[in-house]
Amino acid sequence: MKVAQQWSRYGNIERDVGSLVVYKSHGVALEDFRGKGATFVFNQGVNTQRDIVTQAYPTDIGNGAHQVACLATTAAATGWAANGIEIDGCDLHQGANGSGWILDWDESYQAITGVTSSWQDDGSNFSPYFDDNTNVQYTTMSTVYPPA
Repeated sequence: MKVAQQWSRYGNIERDVGSLVVYKSHGVALEDFRGKGATFVFNQGVNTQRDIVTQAYPTDIGNGAHQVACLATTAAATGWAANGIEIDGCDLHQGANGSGWILDWDESYQAITGVTSSWQDDGSNFSPYFDDNTNVQYTTMSTVYPPA
């Protein structure tokens, strides 16, 4: 697992992104068991609006026992940080952190453009912007520690 030092050491919400390599279990890869994987989309522009769907298990709804899905449109984050995107109206709280913001939802392919990092009382959710630094972190994890 890798987390940006700007997040782990300094709490910089703009870098609240982690990478994790999941190895095969009994010869079966996670994406073969659960679905056909996803790709990450980098450098689309903070101000570029994108229609996304996100799914989560927030603890304030059925104590995290129920999946919630939300359709939203991304926008440049306001009031959070200079380098991030947000969605309004989903109001996803604790338990939603790390939920992917998926473009082009399809059973066989998903493109992830953000992840739920935090929320505000107005119902908006924040994601760090997937820029060159995020791409380097992802690429490093996927090439240095390839799934066995």
